[in-house]
Amino acid sequence: MKILRGSLMFALATILSFAYTYGLVKTTVQLPEISDLRDADNISNNLGYYESRAVRNSRQSVVRVMSVHDEGLASSSGTYFKIKGKHYIVTVSHGILGPCDSTYIIYGDTNFSKCRNIVARDDEIDYAVFEVDKLKGINPIKLANIPIGQKWKQSFATFSPLYYTGFPNSAGPLTFSGKVAGYARGDYVYMHSYAWSGASGAGVFDYEGNYVGLVLAIDVGKTMYGVQALEDMVVVVPSFKINWKEIK
Repeated sequence: MKILRGSLMFALATILSFAYTYGLVKTTVQLPEISDLRDADNISNNLGYYESRAVRNSRQSVVRVMSVHDEGLASSSGTYFKIKGKHYIVTVSHGILGPCDSTYIIYGDTNFSKCRNIVARDDEIDYAVFEVDKLKGINPIKLANIPIGQKWKQSFATFSPLYYTGFPNSAGPLTFSGKVAGYARGDYVYMHSYAWSGASGAGVFDYEGNYVGLVLAIDVGKTMYGVQALEDMVVVVPSFKINWKEIK
């Protein structure tokens, strides 16, 4: 009887061990590829419809902007647009160091494209728009994705959610959420989020997935300890400050 019971216990242990080992092997075999994890559409299923659309619009249109000149190398972020059948990148002016032919964009993992023509630039407001060839594998934003009229009031209402995807510290693309902290003089928005060097130019989207601005910089203030950067207070240029009529 004891022998039988021992045999049964041994058999059960063997079955459990096999099942555990098989489970590990099966799990290992079914691990996703790195490309699947990095895919722009790999977004949490826990997000609601509108939030998911906002994050997806942000991730699917982001590019990294690289500008090389005698002054050095600048790395920033940008948003891919399609306007009147042509394709453009919207970014910050301070990320463009030299002429158009010294500015490149990186999109996807290894895809490159070059600036064809700078069509709009304002160093004071700090934005630039330049034309590029059609980019494969990412989705452009359209002018219809920019709020009009009274819709701006809710987009920039205090505590309204905002989202952006960029390349802070040359890492990414990384996606961040934030909330409107306030509206400043000169038509700039303060977003409570996080940003670092390299995130400048990243497109900012509201809860409904509308393109409402671009990351300009983080706030810098003077204290008794000297100048300090407020990494969680992000300054945003509203997209209505861009002169879209210059883009033909």
